[in-house]
Amino acid sequence: MWSLEALHDLHIKKVILEVSSYEAWKAFTSSERFPNISYALSRIRRMANEFEQFLLMLSSPGSNSVALDIALSVTKDRRYQSYLARGGPSWLSSSLRSEALDGSAST
Repeated sequence: MWSLEALHDLHIKKVILEVSSYEAWKAFTSSERFPNISYALSRIRRMANEFEQFLLMLSSPGSNSVALDIALSVTKDRRYQSYLARGGPSWLSSSLRSEALDGSAST
């Protein structure tokens, strides 16, 4: 939720949100099957509807290691302000460069 709020605050119009958890993806796409978290899902859906384009995709757990590193850093260190707005932690730029180079080598 915080990531969608941050993207909205930064006036991002088009969002692709990748999740590596099949259960999370299923909950979002079939929220009626998850009544115990319906309030949270409805908040996420409302926020998603505020974007010009929003796409939720299921991805493999290892396909975006930088996103996983950011998520772990946010939750572990309680860094709830947007990395995007603050320029990111010191390790983010080198991680993005490394992942981009690894990705370009495989294409």
